[in-house]
Amino acid sequence: MVPASFFVNNKGSITAFSPSGSGAVDVTVTAPGGTSLTSFADQFRYVPPPLVTGISPETGGHTGGTTVTITGADLAEATAVDFGASSASSFVVNSASSITAVSPPGTAGETLDVTVATTGGTSSTSAADRFRYLQTQPLRVTSLSPASGALIGSTPVIVRGSGFVGATAVAFGSSSATSFMVTSEHTISAVAPVGTGTVDVRVTTPEGVSPTSSADQFSYVSSPPTVEQLSPAEASEKGGTKVAIKGLHLTGATEVHFGSIPAKSFVVKPRGTVITAVDPSAELVGKATVDVTVTTPEGTSAITPADRFTYKLRPPIVTHLSVHRGPAVGGTTVVISGKSLIEPSAVDFGSVSATSFTSNADGSITATAPAETVGRVLVTVTTPAGVSGPGECTVFHEEGPESVPCPPHEEFTFDEPTITGVTPDTGPTAGGTAVTITGTGFGLGTTATAFHFGATALATSVDCTSITTCTAVTPARAPGTVNVKAKVVQAPGVAPSRSNPPADQFTYN
Repeated sequence: MVPASFFVNNKGSITAFSPSGSGAVDVTVTAPGGTSLTSFADQFRYVPPPLVTGISPETGGHTGGTTVTITGADLAEATAVDFGASSASSFVVNSASSITAVSPPGTAGETLDVTVATTGGTSSTSAADRFRYLQTQPLRVTSLSPASGALIGSTPVIVRGSGFVGATAVAFGSSSATSFMVTSEHTISAVAPVGTGTVDVRVTTPEGVSPTSSADQFSYVSSPPTVEQLSPAEASEKGGTKVAIKGLHLTGATEVHFGSIPAKSFVVKPRGTVITAVDPSAELVGKATVDVTVTTPEGTSAITPADRFTYKLRPPIVTHLSVHRGPAVGGTTVVISGKSLIEPSAVDFGSVSATSFTSNADGSITATAPAETVGRVLVTVTTPAGVSGPGECTVFHEEGPESVPCPPHEEFTFDEPTITGVTPDTGPTAGGTAVTITGTGFGLGTTATAFHFGATALATSVDCTSITTCTAVTPARAPGTVNVKAKVVQAPGVAPSRSNPPADQFTYN
């Protein structure tokens, strides 16, 4: 005997809750006077839950009315037959293993479970009880948009046709779509996998596989990325702005460049039509306007007006010159450092343009000083944002800080030729003595500077290794002491060196 929980309603009635069990059992009551005798009147039968093992047919029209034979076990005491959440239009219990039911109306393309309820419970669902409402139109693919895509895959494709409800697979040739979503009976959004050539796109549902046709063909083609829009298309020159790059075939991007400089970082958004990139500083890029390009395994985006990115530049500032002096003949190499020296269009020494200049990767400029009048000049750089100035420096007073122009770091002095030493300072009248001449403002090379020993006698050879040191070979002349003078040949407007005895004297003996 298995005890049950109960409560006494009155001397002639008890409410009890049946424990688990099986088959037919006697229900007995025990009281102080003993236990009730068993009889047919006290028998309780445990009914097992029904089991559905098959249905036939497994499909029917969505308007309902299909006669379906349900097979299984323990179906004799069926109280309800349901197709999903809807009750059968009618049903007849044929035996403990068979019921005939009429399907109710349903949704075309929907697959649901057929369940039977008895006093023993409701049948568990399984693959054996599935019934599908047939779709109103045949399963077929009628068009693809687009009908071609990148070899590396990831092209979003809209598959159009009919009979797509409940689709279980979408295939591009022999490869499954990377992902897909049924959006209606007539459309599926799919993402093409990696592939080559031309393939058929087929849709699989419980009703079968769509037949192939020319309408379902998808062609894999080489598809370099394209940049169609930048947002924003301009930013400050310091860099670090997040830029949305919109275009096509951006999936698999391996590089993003602003001009020739890589982006600080970038992320390809899902669907491969947007990249979020962080721009490098304009100091690195070296230009006010650059083209933003994207590289994938299928190529690099072509340059178009749509990919232009502009830096909002500040006016340039010169903060340092590597050399502050040079000969009036020019030719001195000067590295100009500063801020915002981006895309320079001119470098001037005073009122004269540099002989040449180039921008360096670190943002500095290397310029060659021109021939210029002796004296001190300012070196200025011109960019699309203006002409360089001294910049603003902060000076602290008792009253508080004050912004003032910075000290002139951009000054350059063109030196006149001056002789400060001749070694040795004596030699034979026959000439031929190699003399080291020191001073300032000498032109470099073997022909830039001429040295006179006395009024007319020229050194027979000259080699100036710097603007302060030259080697000259003395010419022949009469005994005596003469002044040595330097003349910068390539700067005819520059006067010869002034007399500076005894430093510039040489004695013939």
